[in-house]
Amino acid sequence: MEKFSFLSQKAKLQAPSSEYNYVLDKNFANDYFYLSENRYMTFDISEDSLDSKRSELRFYNEWNVSDDKSRYLYMRLKIIKFNKREFTFMQIHDNSLPLVRVVWYDDYKNEKNHIWAFVRDENGDATGYDLGALSSDFFDVNMSVKSGFLSIEVNGIKKIDNFDVSYWQNLSYFKAGVYLQDIGRAVIFVDLLKIED
Repeated sequence: MEKFSFLSQKAKLQAPSSEYNYVLDKNFANDYFYLSENRYMTFDISEDSLDSKRSELRFYNEWNVSDDKSRYLYMRLKIIKFNKREFTFMQIHDNSLPLVRVVWYDDYKNEKNHIWAFVRDENGDATGYDLGALSSDFFDVNMSVKSGFLSIEVNGIKKIDNFDVSYWQNLSYFKAGVYLQDIGRAVIFVDLLKIED
């Protein structure tokens, strides 16, 4: 679709693992990444072992979070199926570790069916920040970083505001899609994706 055509220049698909990298020409589809209902970009992945399967867009451009340029990843998405305990659908990543993972969790810290942002600190430990209950319909997530500060909005409401991540010195990039942390299946529809990286 025209609204997703920019991805051919911006990202590659990694599925079902990072060993597989697909160029996104206009006719590309496979079992893990396809168009649903003639309008939704769909990520669909199953895990029957503990090999961290994924169907993710890996955006090419790499940058430092402390740059003074505003960078963001915005998605309007709906979680369609999940037979899971948790899975990740947005990330800021470097060549080995994520700085930020936005995650659906079935049950975490006594909150059921919530979205969380896990942010890695200066010591390498990740802390979860509650972004609210999962909507049964489409919802918007906007993750942005500028001059060493991270912000995350859900449906236009700031959930993380100017969180200092300037300690993160590694070159990073955005990822979007489904990354599984345990056995099961996850499917998401994406109605809109925008990026400034």
